Amino acid sequence: MKQVGVTLSKDQNNRMCRIFFTEDDVRRACSALVCGDSSQSCIEMMEEGKITCELCYAVLTALRKYPVRIETAAG
Repeated sequence: MKQVGVTLSKDQNNRMCRIFFTEDDVRRACSALVCGDSSQSCIEMMEEGKITCELCYAVLTALRKYPVRIETAAG
C-alpha cells in the first residue's frame, strides 16, 4: 500500500510532523476538489515531499480518514 505525505504540522515540542495517508484515500480526496483535474501531478509531488496539500488534508479529515503514518523530525 503506497503512502502519500499530505501535510506538515508542528507538535507541542515544535517538532515538524509529516502526516501520511493511503494513496487511494488521497486520490478520493483530490477528486472531490475543484483542482482535482491535475490530481496525478499533485499526488506525485506530495509523494516526493515537494508540496503539501492542506485542502486534501481537510477533505480527508472531513471523510474521517485516519493517517497511516506520522513522521516526526526536529524543527
